[in-house]
Amino acid sequence: MQLGTCSTCKPGFHGFKCEFPCRTNCRTCHMTEGACLSCKLGFYGKNCEINCPLHCKNGMCNMINGTCSSCEVQYFGNNCEFPCPTNCIDSTCHRHMGTCSACKPGFYGNKCDLPCSLHCTDHTCLMTNGNCHACELHYYGNKCEFLCPSNCIDSTCHRQIGTCSACKPGFYRNKCDLACPLHCMNKSCHMQNGTCFSCKPGLYGSKCEFSCLPSCETCHMQDGLCLSCKLPFYGGKCDIPCPTNCLKCDIQTGNCLSCQIGLHGNKCDAPCPNNCKDNICYTQDGRCKSCDSGWNGSKCETSMFFSNAYAFDLYTFLISKKGE
Repeated sequence: MQLGTCSTCKPGFHGFKCEFPCRTNCRTCHMTEGACLSCKLGFYGKNCEINCPLHCKNGMCNMINGTCSSCEVQYFGNNCEFPCPTNCIDSTCHRHMGTCSACKPGFYGNKCDLPCSLHCTDHTCLMTNGNCHACELHYYGNKCEFLCPSNCIDSTCHRQIGTCSACKPGFYRNKCDLACPLHCMNKSCHMQNGTCFSCKPGLYGSKCEFSCLPSCETCHMQDGLCLSCKLPFYGGKCDIPCPTNCLKCDIQTGNCLSCQIGLHGNKCDAPCPNNCKDNICYTQDGRCKSCDSGWNGSKCETSMFFSNAYAFDLYTFLISKKGE
């Protein structure tokens, strides 16, 4: 080493005595030859004469080929020359491929360039395939693309297959697309098989398709046996006449439940007691509902006139005894 020569130079200079400045955009250069060893931020090339790509983060790029060390937000590519897809969340994407890590609400796909189905709840869907997380009311399907059957109660149905959880009155089956039998009471039937819960008067059968016997007022839904009869009949088929003077009789026994005025008993064959008011008495035991004037007792058998005369005679007798 010659006397008076430097062993190293300060950054930005070269030469034996560090008397020469490095090229303009060199940060450091070869001490003897002056060739750039590193560039100032924002430049690359042999002589650091080329600007780094515009969107390199902090202006840093490879000195040899100019590729960015990393990109500013919203850009991707070797030279950060491409903008990230608009619908990437936070506008960030994969450095080299430009794919999004997550999408803004309403979009899906690797680059969030596909719209979620219109009827996805909150317009959100799976990024990979666009299937909705949940559907708006009235819709079903992976992408909520189908309308629920119109006769589902509250217009809600199974998310995947569109079956109803319950039907509006008058309809049945999984999609409530069949009408309940015409004669079901209140148009109500079993959701799965359409059998009626009960029938309109005068009809029976699982779908109320049969008529009760003409003499039945109502009949058993399964076997058609009469539950009540049109007056005045009784029996399982309402084909036995009630006793002559019955107004109504028991469907099983034929015993009278009410009689014509003036009669009582199981067959309405016994007259009411003589002193019942208006000749009316109870069917079961013949007791008067009320008595004619001057009579009392359950069957109006006691004369109030006789009772008063007896009481007066007894009083007179006791007074006379007291005076003796």
